[in-house]
Amino acid sequence: MVVYIEYALIDNILIDYWLLKFTLVLTKNKVKFWRLLFCAFLGSIFSLITPLIKASTPFLIVIKVIMGLLIVLLSTKFRNIKTFITAFIIFLSYTFLLGGSILGILSLLSIPLSEVLIAFLFVPCYILIKLTKKVIKLLSKKMQVLKSVVECSIIKGKVKLNLKGFYDTGNNLYDKEGNPVLIIDKKTALKLIDITSIKNLEWVETTTVLGKSKIPLFTVDKVEINLNDKIIPINEVKVGISKALLSVEYDVILHSKILEDIVC
Repeated sequence: MVVYIEYALIDNILIDYWLLKFTLVLTKNKVKFWRLLFCAFLGSIFSLITPLIKASTPFLIVIKVIMGLLIVLLSTKFRNIKTFITAFIIFLSYTFLLGGSILGILSLLSIPLSEVLIAFLFVPCYILIKLTKKVIKLLSKKMQVLKSVVECSIIKGKVKLNLKGFYDTGNNLYDKEGNPVLIIDKKTALKLIDITSIKNLEWVETTTVLGKSKIPLFTVDKVEINLNDKIIPINEVKVGISKALLSVEYDVILHSKILEDIVC
């Protein structure tokens, strides 16, 4: 029984620490190791004492909520009450979700709750917390991209393509005359020009995380950008052709200079 308590204490300290750190990082609050460790220790002691308290279930729930409030409150110095309440809701919600997920996995795999399992219970908890952080990070990045996506059209001759343009502040590509260049993929480009003409196009050097390379450029008659339900036309725009597909969220990488001129 002593060994069981030691294992449970260590598990709870580690899990509470990770949950608190996850909560503070997610809500963009300061993280201090020793402060979080102290709060995790308090939470662990409380978790071990709770089963010994003889009281009704509603009363125990209230006590657990109050304890949760306390350890979250002590975990860092919050900017305001709203930030604290948000952090507490995230901490409480994810604590229940994590516990439910672990019990669900054990039940699904028919794994009994043994002393050995309790000793290593922090491992699946750590993995689930890490996975959740990655998923939230990916979703956050996707949301940031979607915020910068606008409706736009590229017109060349009789062809008009209705596309989604991504306002990329990192796109600072210019042609040899200093004109800003938009980027589309080869599949989209072939709807505007013939494949046989690509070799005869102007080529410009570009630098990416993969190194330096050259991409072909051609001029379209007009680009129309829908900005706040107002169509902004731009005549004679240079467009570069990327070998790879850009993204499922957008079809065109807009140039930072073009949108700066529009806003101004």
